[in-house]
Amino acid sequence: MKRGQVSVEFLVILSLILVILLIVFNTGSNTVGYVKSSSDNTKLSTFFDTLKNTAYSVYHQGVGAKTRIFVVMPDNVKNVTVYHRSIVVASNTGDVSSRTFEFNITGNFSAKGSYYVDVEAKKGYVEFKR
Repeated sequence: MKRGQVSVEFLVILSLILVILLIVFNTGSNTVGYVKSSSDNTKLSTFFDTLKNTAYSVYHQGVGAKTRIFVVMPDNVKNVTVYHRSIVVASNTGDVSSRTFEFNITGNFSAKGSYYVDVEAKKGYVEFKR
């Protein structure tokens, strides 16, 4: 064997190893992105479900009923808006999610972090207070 041939074979093998490593790295990066997105979706769904279940509970108990809940906002939330019967959450990626209630709601939410929210039934509506 000639020295040049050994060098060329070494470079070909090294190139193949680098290509394989790049494929593995890219697949790993995609998986991490998917897991993060899935985690944010789960947190958002839990946020909505907790608010809705708690609001229904105090609303049906009547005026003056109240409770305190702990909410966890997903990292990608840009803002949270409360409209007459809906809560709308906009994300940094441009996605918008909402939940509609059968009664009026009021309140405001921070888009970042985890915190306690007081939920109280008032006459004809439910109030969320941070």
